[in-house]
Amino acid sequence: MEEMEYKKGHGGLAILLAILGLLVGTLGTIGFGRIVFFVGIGLAVLGIILGIVSRVQTGRKGLGGIIWGIIAILLSVGSFMFLNGMSDIMKDHKDKLPITGELFEELPAKGLIGFSQALVDSGHTQEEITKEFEDAAKMIGDSSSNN
Repeated sequence: MEEMEYKKGHGGLAILLAILGLLVGTLGTIGFGRIVFFVGIGLAVLGIILGIVSRVQTGRKGLGGIIWGIIAILLSVGSFMFLNGMSDIMKDHKDKLPITGELFEELPAKGLIGFSQALVDSGHTQEEITKEFEDAAKMIGDSSSNN
């Protein structure tokens, strides 16, 4: 009876890295900004590379790492574009937002957590910040209804 040769690949590690890249690239980017975006993209690319290597070695395994890696890159880029879009929208209204106007410019670099920390460090009261966010929401609503 002939023994079948079992080829080991890195399919499981590829999927793990790609999914980790997905989580870091999307949630991490929104929360912490640009630097975490690059970490997430790096993990996703490693997942794709290991998926390709595993696919070449085994002929079967590794497709999951490739697919999840591509999904991770697309969603990470989408998350970063979301932060840039929010920042660009608020730049148009910077002169009307004395507290948050300057802070929104740094949103892609710092993420929402850095933005929130900068608000806390600004020395303004919660009521002042809440009123400014309400005003910003009205301005965005007015500008989108005019388009």
